[in-house]
Amino acid sequence: MPRFALSELDGLDRLPNVRFPIYKLETNGTCEYDQWRETIKAEGTYAAELKTLDTLILMHAQMQRLSPSKYKELSGGGDIKEFEFRSRNLRIYGFKLPGGPGQQGKVIFIGGHNDKTQQKHDIARMRRTKKEYYDSQSK
Repeated sequence: MPRFALSELDGLDRLPNVRFPIYKLETNGTCEYDQWRETIKAEGTYAAELKTLDTLILMHAQMQRLSPSKYKELSGGGDIKEFEFRSRNLRIYGFKLPGGPGQQGKVIFIGGHNDKTQQKHDIARMRRTKKEYYDSQSK
């Protein structure tokens, strides 16, 4: 069984009026989201879109309303809500924590590209990991 940890997203502590925390998911000491970001930065092609997504995430943490073309709750995820942040070519996927003491906020799992085949793969992988995460929390 993988070992999971949550770490708060960088930059939230510097913002006023943050309504809920947003975390990055680490699996066995590795954060796929951070690795994806580093790859995007190194390639350079979508660096501006990555900054746009960073801004959208921080706005969302402050409960500012985002356009459906920029933030969308995904269907088919069961009782635990899933979401994606969107730019023209990039996506960031995650899921909501259920609430309760020490269990509120949202978890960012992975980023991907706007390619329908790859999106299906990324969402399926997020759902498997989400299930493993919640199974590990109930033990």
